[in-house]
Amino acid sequence: MASVRRAAALLAIALGQSAAAQDLPALHAVTGVAAGDRLNLRAGPSATAEAVGALAPGAAGIEVVETTPDGRWGRVNVAEGTAWVAMRYLAAEPGPPWHAMVRPLACYGTEPFWSLAIPPAGAPLRLERMGEGSDTLPRTLTSPAFDRPSTVGIGLGGPRGPGFALIRAEACSDGMSDRVMGLSLHMFLAGPSGTESYSGCCTLEQ
Repeated sequence: MASVRRAAALLAIALGQSAAAQDLPALHAVTGVAAGDRLNLRAGPSATAEAVGALAPGAAGIEVVETTPDGRWGRVNVAEGTAWVAMRYLAAEPGPPWHAMVRPLACYGTEPFWSLAIPPAGAPLRLERMGEGSDTLPRTLTSPAFDRPSTVGIGLGGPRGPGFALIRAEACSDGMSDRVMGLSLHMFLAGPSGTESYSGCCTLEQ
Protein backbone atom coordinates (compact mmCIF):
# COMPACT_ATOMS: atom_id res chain seq x y z
CA MET A 1 0.00 0.00 0.00
CA ALA A 2 2.84 2.38 0.84
CA SER A 3 4.35 1.82 -2.60
CA VAL A 4 1.00 2.61 -4.22
CA ARG A 5 0.75 5.87 -2.25
CA ARG A 6 4.29 6.82 -3.28
CA ALA A 7 3.50 6.09 -6.93
CA ALA A 8 0.32 8.17 -6.73
CA ALA A 9 2.22 11.05 -5.15
CA LEU A 10 4.90 10.93 -7.85
CA LEU A 11 2.22 10.88 -10.56
CA ALA A 12 0.50 13.91 -9.03
CA ILE A 13 3.80 15.80 -8.97
CA ALA A 14 4.52 14.87 -12.58
CA LEU A 15 1.06 15.94 -13.71
CA GLY A 16 1.38 19.21 -11.83
CA GLN A 17 4.73 19.95 -13.45
CA SER A 18 3.30 19.03 -16.87
CA ALA A 19 0.38 21.42 -16.41
CA ALA A 20 2.74 24.18 -15.27
CA ALA A 21 4.96 23.61 -18.31
CA GLN A 22 1.95 23.94 -20.61
CA ASP A 23 1.21 27.35 -19.11
CA LEU A 24 4.67 28.74 -19.91
CA PRO A 25 5.68 31.24 -21.07
CA ALA A 26 3.99 33.43 -18.49
CA LEU A 27 4.53 36.84 -16.91
CA HIS A 28 5.73 37.02 -13.32
CA ALA A 29 6.47 39.64 -10.68
CA VAL A 30 9.26 39.74 -8.08
CA THR A 31 8.05 38.89 -4.58
CA GLY A 32 9.69 38.40 -1.19
CA VAL A 33 12.65 40.68 -1.91
CA ALA A 34 13.23 43.45 0.61
CA ALA A 35 13.27 47.11 -0.40
CA GLY A 36 16.80 48.16 -1.25
CA ASP A 37 17.76 44.59 -2.13
CA ARG A 38 17.93 42.95 -5.57
CA LEU A 39 17.03 39.56 -7.03
CA ASN A 40 20.06 38.19 -8.83
CA LEU A 41 19.90 36.90 -12.39
CA ARG A 42 22.34 34.03 -12.87
CA ALA A 43 24.20 32.66 -15.89
CA GLY A 44 22.98 29.16 -14.97
CA PRO A 45 20.28 27.55 -12.79
CA SER A 46 22.36 27.59 -9.61
CA ALA A 47 22.92 29.95 -6.70
CA THR A 48 26.66 29.63 -7.34
CA ALA A 49 26.43 30.61 -11.03
CA GLU A 50 27.75 34.02 -12.08
CA ALA A 51 25.41 36.95 -11.46
CA VAL A 52 24.66 38.62 -14.80
CA GLY A 53 22.07 41.16 -13.68
CA ALA A 54 19.39 41.83 -11.09
CA LEU A 55 15.69 42.57 -10.73
CA ALA A 56 14.30 45.24 -8.42
CA PRO A 57 11.75 44.44 -5.68
CA GLY A 58 8.25 44.45 -7.16
CA ALA A 59 9.48 44.33 -10.77
CA ALA A 60 6.67 43.00 -12.98
CA GLY A 61 6.11 41.77 -16.52
CA ILE A 62 8.98 39.28 -16.31
CA GLU A 63 8.45 36.58 -18.93
CA VAL A 64 9.52 33.13 -17.73
CA VAL A 65 9.95 30.93 -20.80
CA GLU A 66 10.88 27.64 -19.12
CA THR A 67 11.83 26.14 -15.77
CA THR A 68 14.20 23.43 -14.62
CA PRO A 69 12.57 20.00 -14.12
CA ASP A 70 12.32 20.60 -10.36
CA GLY A 71 10.70 24.01 -10.91
CA ARG A 72 13.27 25.82 -8.77
CA TRP A 73 14.80 27.99 -11.50
CA GLY A 74 13.24 29.86 -14.40
CA ARG A 75 14.79 31.14 -17.61
CA VAL A 76 14.21 34.78 -18.57
CA ASN A 77 15.59 36.94 -21.37
CA VAL A 78 17.97 39.78 -20.57
CA ALA A 79 19.31 42.11 -23.27
CA GLU A 80 20.66 39.83 -26.03
CA GLY A 81 20.91 36.70 -23.89
CA THR A 82 19.18 34.64 -21.23
CA ALA A 83 19.53 34.30 -17.49
CA TRP A 84 18.12 32.18 -14.67
CA VAL A 85 16.23 33.35 -11.61
CA ALA A 86 15.10 31.56 -8.44
CA MET A 87 11.37 30.87 -8.88
CA ARG A 88 10.71 31.13 -5.14
CA TYR A 89 11.06 34.89 -5.58
CA LEU A 90 8.67 35.12 -8.54
CA ALA A 91 4.86 35.03 -8.48
CA ALA A 92 2.79 34.44 -11.60
CA GLU A 93 0.78 37.50 -12.59
CA PRO A 94 -2.99 36.94 -12.58
CA GLY A 95 -4.80 36.02 -15.75
CA PRO A 96 -5.40 33.04 -18.03
CA PRO A 97 -2.50 31.11 -19.61
CA TRP A 98 -1.01 32.20 -22.93
CA HIS A 99 -2.95 29.57 -24.90
CA ALA A 100 -6.25 31.23 -23.95
CA MET A 101 -5.13 33.83 -26.51
CA VAL A 102 -6.45 36.80 -24.54
CA ARG A 103 -3.01 38.39 -24.24
CA PRO A 104 -1.35 39.88 -27.35
CA LEU A 105 1.65 38.12 -28.81
CA ALA A 106 4.52 39.63 -30.79
CA CYS A 107 6.18 37.26 -33.27
CA TYR A 108 9.08 37.76 -35.63
CA GLY A 109 11.54 35.98 -37.88
CA THR A 110 14.23 36.45 -40.50
CA GLU A 111 15.02 35.72 -44.16
CA PRO A 112 13.70 38.31 -44.81
CA PHE A 113 12.90 40.14 -41.57
CA TRP A 114 9.21 40.08 -40.68
CA SER A 115 7.01 40.64 -37.67
CA LEU A 116 3.52 39.46 -36.80
CA ALA A 117 1.21 41.10 -34.25
CA ILE A 118 -1.40 38.73 -32.80
CA PRO A 119 -3.97 40.76 -30.84
CA PRO A 120 -6.48 39.19 -28.45
CA ALA A 121 -10.21 38.62 -28.88
CA GLY A 122 -10.05 37.26 -32.41
CA ALA A 123 -8.93 40.52 -34.00
CA PRO A 124 -7.07 40.29 -37.34
CA LEU A 125 -3.34 39.62 -37.34
CA ARG A 126 -0.93 42.18 -38.78
CA LEU A 127 2.04 41.00 -40.84
CA GLU A 128 4.90 43.42 -41.50
CA ARG A 129 7.62 42.45 -44.00
CA MET A 130 10.78 44.50 -44.42
CA GLY A 131 10.55 46.53 -47.61
CA GLU A 132 7.16 45.08 -48.55
CA GLY A 133 4.67 46.89 -46.36
CA SER A 134 2.05 45.17 -44.23
CA ASP A 135 -0.94 42.86 -44.59
CA THR A 136 -4.05 42.40 -42.47
CA LEU A 137 -4.86 38.73 -41.90
CA PRO A 138 -8.46 38.11 -40.74
CA ARG A 139 -9.01 35.03 -38.60
CA THR A 140 -11.33 32.17 -39.44
CA LEU A 141 -10.45 30.15 -36.34
CA THR A 142 -8.43 30.38 -33.14
CA SER A 143 -8.31 27.24 -31.03
CA PRO A 144 -5.94 25.30 -28.77
CA ALA A 145 -5.75 21.56 -29.41
CA PHE A 146 -8.25 19.98 -27.00
CA ASP A 147 -5.77 17.29 -25.95
CA ARG A 148 -2.67 19.50 -26.16
CA PRO A 149 -3.27 23.06 -24.94
CA SER A 150 0.39 23.89 -25.49
CA THR A 151 -0.42 24.07 -29.23
CA VAL A 152 -2.76 26.67 -30.77
CA GLY A 153 -3.96 26.80 -34.36
CA ILE A 154 -5.13 29.97 -36.14
CA GLY A 155 -7.01 29.81 -39.44
CA LEU A 156 -6.46 32.81 -41.73
CA GLY A 157 -8.55 34.30 -44.53
CA GLY A 158 -8.67 37.55 -46.49
CA PRO A 159 -6.72 38.45 -49.63
CA ARG A 160 -3.67 36.46 -48.45
CA GLY A 161 -5.75 33.43 -47.43
CA PRO A 162 -6.54 30.74 -47.04
CA GLY A 163 -3.73 30.08 -44.64
CA PHE A 164 -2.98 28.98 -41.12
CA ALA A 165 -0.56 29.52 -38.25
CA LEU A 166 0.58 27.07 -35.59
CA ILE A 167 1.91 28.33 -32.25
CA ARG A 168 3.60 25.89 -29.91
CA ALA A 169 5.09 26.19 -26.43
CA GLU A 170 8.71 25.16 -26.95
CA ALA A 171 12.19 26.67 -26.85
CA CYS A 172 12.74 28.89 -29.88
CA SER A 173 15.83 30.82 -31.02
CA ASP A 174 15.38 34.12 -32.86
CA GLY A 175 18.54 33.47 -34.87
CA MET A 176 19.90 36.93 -34.08
CA SER A 177 20.92 36.67 -30.42
CA ASP A 178 21.39 34.20 -27.58
CA ARG A 179 17.84 34.80 -26.38
CA VAL A 180 15.51 31.81 -26.01
CA MET A 181 11.81 32.41 -26.58
CA GLY A 182 9.05 30.24 -25.15
CA LEU A 183 6.84 30.02 -28.25
CA SER A 184 7.51 28.97 -31.83
CA LEU A 185 5.40 30.01 -34.82
CA HIS A 186 4.93 28.34 -38.19
CA MET A 187 2.66 30.11 -40.68
CA PHE A 188 1.62 29.36 -44.26
CA LEU A 189 -0.05 31.91 -46.54
CA ALA A 190 -1.19 32.00 -50.13
CA GLY A 191 1.22 34.08 -52.22
CA PRO A 192 1.34 35.32 -55.82
CA SER A 193 3.86 32.61 -56.72
CA GLY A 194 2.57 29.88 -54.41
CA THR A 195 2.37 29.15 -50.69
CA GLU A 196 4.68 31.26 -48.52
CA SER A 197 6.02 29.88 -45.24
CA TYR A 198 7.15 31.78 -42.16
CA SER A 199 8.98 30.32 -39.16
CA GLY A 200 9.86 32.35 -36.10
CA CYS A 201 9.41 32.95 -32.38
CA CYS A 202 6.79 34.71 -30.26
CA THR A 203 6.87 36.57 -26.97
CA LEU A 204 4.15 37.88 -24.66
CA GLU A 205 3.50 41.59 -25.13
CA GLN A 206 3.66 43.53 -21.86
